[in-house]
Amino acid sequence: MKEFGPVTGLYTNLDAYINSIHRLLKLDIGMILPGHPTIIKGSDAHKELQNCLVRVNYINGRILEILEKRKMTLKGLTQTLGISVDEWNLMTVESHLRSLMDGGCVKKQGTHFSTL
Repeated sequence: MKEFGPVTGLYTNLDAYINSIHRLLKLDIGMILPGHPTIIKGSDAHKELQNCLVRVNYINGRILEILEKRKMTLKGLTQTLGISVDEWNLMTVESHLRSLMDGGCVKKQGTHFSTL
C-alpha cells in the first residue's frame, strides 16, 4: 500500500465526508477546485475522489492496527500515525475514531481508545 500524506483532508464528520464523495462520484465531474494545492481536471477528478476513499480506508486500517496493540489517547494516536499534532489534524483523527466507534470497531474508556 502506498504511503499517504499526513491527513486525508480536514473534516469533522468522516461519514458525511465519505457520503459526499460517493455522491460526487455519481456525477459527471470535469474539474475539482480545491483550496490547495492545484486544480484537478478531466478524468483525474474521479481518480482523486477514489483516492480520497482509499486514503480514508488506509487511515482507518492503520488506526485499528495501532489500537489492537495498545490503548492510546487521541494525541498519542495522532503522533503514532505520523501526523503533526495540531487542532485540525486532531479533529480529523477524532472523526475517524468516532466513525470506527459507531461501526463497533473501537471503544473509548476515559481518554483512551482501543479496539473491541
